[in-house]
Amino acid sequence: MINGYYEFSDLVGGVITETFEDEDEEFDEIVQGMRVLLTNGKSVNVWILRDEEGNGAGFAYIAEG
Repeated sequence: MINGYYEFSDLVGGVITETFEDEDEEFDEIVQGMRVLLTNGKSVNVWILRDEEGNGAGFAYIAEG
């Protein structure tokens, strides 16, 4: 974790325990994500977005779950 943000390297060795989706009502799109149990015992949600704000090319938002 750097400056309070998780990185992809933090996911190494983790286990996907659940997948989910949510509707983005503002853009009328489905947003997909997964819950990952990290090797340190913490669980994080990984949202697959277009960009950090959710409206452009590829970005993964990782937050404690």
